[in-house]
Amino acid sequence: MKYLLVFLFICTNAYSQAFSFKHIDCKIRFNKTDKLLNEQAHQRLKDKGFKTMPFVDQNKMNVGDLYFELEVFKDPKKLWKDCIVTAAVKKAKSQRPNSKDKNLYKKSVKRALPRHTFDGNERCKRALKDTFIHIPYCQTMTVDEKVQGN
Repeated sequence: MKYLLVFLFICTNAYSQAFSFKHIDCKIRFNKTDKLLNEQAHQRLKDKGFKTMPFVDQNKMNVGDLYFELEVFKDPKKLWKDCIVTAAVKKAKSQRPNSKDKNLYKKSVKRALPRHTFDGNERCKRALKDTFIHIPYCQTMTVDEKVQGN
């Protein structure tokens, strides 16, 4: 039993390191709003090792900063509204978000179930959870790695 626990610990540790990347400071720009999905996305980014920061005046940031985009779409034509959530982690090439910025991660999820309510809030919560499954963990670089320029 003891060896099984050690084996599982080693496997899960290797698995979590395989789906991670290193960044200078793991700071990510994110628009903070009062909407429930944005609050949940903010918390999930923290759980993935990111340090969330708001944009500076009118979506300004530094060149090379990471930023997070979240889009939510509910089809207004349907009675039971499907929810489509698109999440993206991008690296800025200029001081403002641009469509030509490098995508580090982008995922779009459509949820049609469960159908407890007509407006589909529970579907959007689950779609948001599904988009965050594959976002890699962020690890800050050590001083040696920063000097080497990795």
